[in-house]
Amino acid sequence: MNTPNNARSAQSKTKLKRAFIRLLESKALSSITVGEICTLAGVNRTTFYSHYSCISDLYNSLEVDIHSFMETTLLDDSISESKDSAVEVICSVLNLVKEYKNFHINYIDKLVELDYVVKLCDEVKARYMPMILQGEDLTEEQQNFIFTFCQNGIVGIIREWLKNGCTQDVESVAHSIVFIMHQIRFKSIY
Repeated sequence: MNTPNNARSAQSKTKLKRAFIRLLESKALSSITVGEICTLAGVNRTTFYSHYSCISDLYNSLEVDIHSFMETTLLDDSISESKDSAVEVICSVLNLVKEYKNFHINYIDKLVELDYVVKLCDEVKARYMPMILQGEDLTEEQQNFIFTFCQNGIVGIIREWLKNGCTQDVESVAHSIVFIMHQIRFKSIY
């Protein structure tokens, strides 16, 4: 039996997710069918439906996986405040975005925020904003404006990078983000 806790079940889920991602390389999300996913994954429809109720459910599962990786990467307690550490963390995130670029590209033109990005931004804000704004005498409103400015800028850079097919190397993009954040932190912006 294909129970949720056995190795075969995990392998089937992995095959379905990989097939789904491959299909996103050539098709819009709305035109992908369960049959296509199953054929490419080499599993039957029963296997698909034993794990997911529909394509949206598969999509949501993939989003949870990506969020979990990014959350673990960005919120790791061992991360230091150095620029090198920041570049390393951002490179990890950008490599994941690049790996799943077609998953993300489906939303770029619509300018829709992915649920996991919104959740992740809230988590990053809670973790890093006190450190970034340490010693600054700012109202809560000013702190929120600065975070919103930074968040939209970083997401904008990643969107532009995705639109350009991720042609710029990951480390260059990460260094640019860290440089901009450093400028915001150490220069008066108002």
